[in-house]
Amino acid sequence: MTRILLISMLLFACTASVSQGQDERVTPSALETPEGALLREISLEEALELAREGNFGNRTAASRRAAARGARTQSLAAFLPQVTVTEQAMTTNNPANAFAFQLKQERADMSLFSPDVLNDPDRITNWATIFQVQQPLFNPEGIMQRRAASAAADASSFMLTRTRQTTERDVKEVYFGLVVARQRVAVLDSALASAEGNLALVSDFFNQGLAPRADVLEAEVRLLDLQTQSAEAVAAHVNAAHALRLQLGMTDDVLLVPTTPLTKAGINLVHVDLKAINSQRADMQALSRMALGAKHRLQAEKSGYLPVIHAMGAYELNDDEAFGTRGDNWMAGVTLSWNLFSGMQRAGAVQRARAEYSQAEIAVQERMLQNEVAVERALRELDVARERLERAERGVALAREMLRMRRDRYEQNLEKAQDVLAAEVELATQRLALLNALYSWNTTVQNIEWLTR
Repeated sequence: MTRILLISMLLFACTASVSQGQDERVTPSALETPEGALLREISLEEALELAREGNFGNRTAASRRAAARGARTQSLAAFLPQVTVTEQAMTTNNPANAFAFQLKQERADMSLFSPDVLNDPDRITNWATIFQVQQPLFNPEGIMQRRAASAAADASSFMLTRTRQTTERDVKEVYFGLVVARQRVAVLDSALASAEGNLALVSDFFNQGLAPRADVLEAEVRLLDLQTQSAEAVAAHVNAAHALRLQLGMTDDVLLVPTTPLTKAGINLVHVDLKAINSQRADMQALSRMALGAKHRLQAEKSGYLPVIHAMGAYELNDDEAFGTRGDNWMAGVTLSWNLFSGMQRAGAVQRARAEYSQAEIAVQERMLQNEVAVERALRELDVARERLERAERGVALAREMLRMRRDRYEQNLEKAQDVLAAEVELATQRLALLNALYSWNTTVQNIEWLTR
């Protein structure tokens, strides 16, 4: 009996030392590192900074904004002139062209009017350097397209802002998910150590005829279950680390180790102004700009029924050598073009643009309703998360008190070592439940902040 008591006291001391360290932050050495991976400690602030520029969603949104701004710059063609320089070389013995080329080169004399020369001229080569300017004077379709491009550029800027806000929320969620995954591995390791000690103790009692075979089988089943949970927790930890690496856009093969602890996030919700959310939130402003752009595109298609007026001017140099300046001339004028019928192409374009404008307005209305539903759901989830957190805190307090009582009774030989080990496992379980409840609370708060910012 003295030997059994000594074994019990030794197991109790080991499991107690493990449980006392459960509240401490998990160090990198507490978890297995995948082969070939390097450990890198990272704080939440550093993760957010890396994600701002490295996150693939942010980079894609930034590229879309750059493309939209490029389209807006391109639409300036509706106002600005087009200037071209052309060097043209032609050779011919065509009587009309030969006569015209010599006039342009200012080589004409009386011999040029000889019937033989006019009817059968020698081959002549003409090099023409042409400077041409075309200036839009009235282009209503281009003006509307310019407005549509400006609205699209504004929408892309708002979408980049919203994408960065979403990335910030997702990074926090994944980061603290990694914290929880590491703590879960630590909690299950301590529970596994307690289960192994319990199995050894019960097996010793069984060998001495002090415990039934059923107790040994029950301890083995509990150990197998914890071993499975521990393996799953380790895999989940590695997956969480890779998920954070993906959020940050990191290509290095590293295992990220979070250094910022998971603490209860504060929230101040006096009043949720749904009207302000639907009008001021970045994605809502983007949708509004998209609808405005669709409206301008519809107006642009309708403006295609109107004429277009351009002014043009040209200055030409002609010579029998490249880039020669022997003869020069200029020309200026105004062009009015009016496409009166395009085979129903314009009518179809107007019909399509009108449908796209309607779709854009419907999208805004749908998002407004989605916002209302999402905010109300998030507020209900916040109440549930608050109750869950309070109960988890109460559960940890009760489990800690139960462990203290069982230890006191064990020291007085009024409790079995198995009961103390069971209390250790229960406290570990309650701590894990508290960690999950704290994570649920934080993610709910972050989601509300994302919905209402």
